[in-house]
Amino acid sequence: MALTAALAALVLVVAFVAAARRARSTGTQRAWLAATGASAAVLVWLLAAAAVLHPVAPVRYSTPDGASELSLHLPDADLGYVPRAGARVRAVRDAEHGTIFDVIYTIGDDGLRVTPGDAAGPRVVFLGCSYTFGEGVTDDETLPTRVSAALRGSARVENRAAGGWGPHQMLRLLETGRAPITPGTRVLYQALGDHVRRVAGKTPWDDAGPRYVLDGDGVRFTGPLHASFVRPLRHVGTRLVKYGLLPVRAFGYEIDDDERELFVRVVAASAERVTRAGGRFTVIFWDDTPADAALADRLESRGLEVWRVSALLPGVAHGPLMIPGDTHPGPELYRLLGSAVAERLSAPSAPTAAARD
Repeated sequence: MALTAALAALVLVVAFVAAARRARSTGTQRAWLAATGASAAVLVWLLAAAAVLHPVAPVRYSTPDGASELSLHLPDADLGYVPRAGARVRAVRDAEHGTIFDVIYTIGDDGLRVTPGDAAGPRVVFLGCSYTFGEGVTDDETLPTRVSAALRGSARVENRAAGGWGPHQMLRLLETGRAPITPGTRVLYQALGDHVRRVAGKTPWDDAGPRYVLDGDGVRFTGPLHASFVRPLRHVGTRLVKYGLLPVRAFGYEIDDDERELFVRVVAASAERVTRAGGRFTVIFWDDTPADAALADRLESRGLEVWRVSALLPGVAHGPLMIPGDTHPGPELYRLLGSAVAERLSAPSAPTAAARD
């Protein structure tokens, strides 16, 4: 991780200085001093680069007229960060060949991205990341909005998602009552395989999100993902990653089976809270790879209801329907998926094993 590398460099500098002072021979002392100087120079260069160079931001956020910068997110003690309540934010992503997207995000006073529907209708709560929030698409093109439209506006659809979130934010929302569940509520969590890295704290953008650890057969909340004194170094690393001076893998990219199990248990704990409150929990899983399909299998083995995108949209190639030059679904893919999800929601079906327990 970038943090580990920076701390290691600092420790090496201190160790080299101490060793040089203790060295008896002039030649050995010079060698230690040279190594000390080289290590210190590298560390100072990395810190200076992070402080001085302006990182290339994937997306620029501003006021709707583009006149001034406006952050999409605000810090949050429980979740790490949340969408800015009561804001209209312009999101622009550019590339060498032109603009990839230029859209407005409207966040209601409740902190949720606006989604039309019937406030008195049955509740459908969406939880997840940018795929649910709707990165790169307009307010009327997000998946929750598409589902609401396919249900003919008869439901109260809530978009309780934020870009970069994972299942750990979902569970914390449910634990703290910030995503209240009432009897009959349908909860849809849109999952990606990358959420395993997020729940394990291996992303550059999520410093203060909730941390869960394996505990017996379940999970336990232990506080923020990374301690406050560590976050400045992670911030340095994040800037270096954005500028291309460090690979994103410096934050720890590979995942192990314990981290996959942590992901599964966090999702299962979320489902348990929903069902105990009288709701019904469903995972919409983007099973694009064999590894993702295996994760979906593990969720199903825990008795969870999983709707695989491959089954919701059989024969539909996702690639041509993604936002060109971006990694997020485009409007047409959300429209197709929204229709398929609405059809499943409308179909009578027996409760899952998890819901019956």
